[in-house]
Amino acid sequence: MNPIQIINLLNVPKIGPHQVKKILTHLNQDQNPFEGSIKDLRAIKGIDAKAAEQIRSYRDLDFGTRELAQAQKQGISVATYWDDDYPLLLKKIYDTPVLLYIKGESLKEKEDCVAIVGTRRFTPYGKSETHTIAKDRASRNIAVVSGLARGIDGMAHQAALAAGGRTIAVLGGGLDRVYPAEHGSLAQQAAEAGMLMSELPPLASPTAGAFPRRNRLISGMALGVIVVEAPRRSGALITAQLALEQGREVFAVPGQVDRESSR
Repeated sequence: MNPIQIINLLNVPKIGPHQVKKILTHLNQDQNPFEGSIKDLRAIKGIDAKAAEQIRSYRDLDFGTRELAQAQKQGISVATYWDDDYPLLLKKIYDTPVLLYIKGESLKEKEDCVAIVGTRRFTPYGKSETHTIAKDRASRNIAVVSGLARGIDGMAHQAALAAGGRTIAVLGGGLDRVYPAEHGSLAQQAAEAGMLMSELPPLASPTAGAFPRRNRLISGMALGVIVVEAPRRSGALITAQLALEQGREVFAVPGQVDRESSR
């Protein structure tokens, strides 16, 4: 599929990945959705009159070209849902992105991944277990996936890299907006020995609402999610819940029952 058309469709107000997938699956590959009639667009399930009118009236058709050129200038490639190098497991989740921005080496076909997530306020025990588990996975050629956050996530990436393995960092913002900023060097190392990934354009700033959506990609990439330490209200437990909804395995490292980080 034409990534420029996908970028443009995602730039249309109120049009999301689910609708873009329906549109492009319905049309032939040589059809331009912006040249179709409102009647043709409304014939697609899930596209109502307002959405069809917004697509038909969209004028900034150079936007996708500019965005793609800017990404490529920064060494960022794109993978569409229909490409062979799109992560296979990610295709199986409900709300799958139709386009991914990638820096580094794309996921190999049938490459096994396991996600390791946890709290920012980790204990020495949590740190030790994260290093042990991540290094063990990496030594078995299993890529370690996490969210580049402070605490357990960052340590999981570091341990996988230290073991000479691959790690995949899924960002809540664009690949040129690494958050937290102090993980800029870690992000670069991950890109060199694995992959950085986001569904957002390179210059998109991370927002609070973007991180739960990012978490569905962390779990969606992986065969299972390992929660090291997490309080009751945490992003790690959101990722665990998403993993269950996606039919993935969920594991929890045993912790002290009286610790908040073991909830």
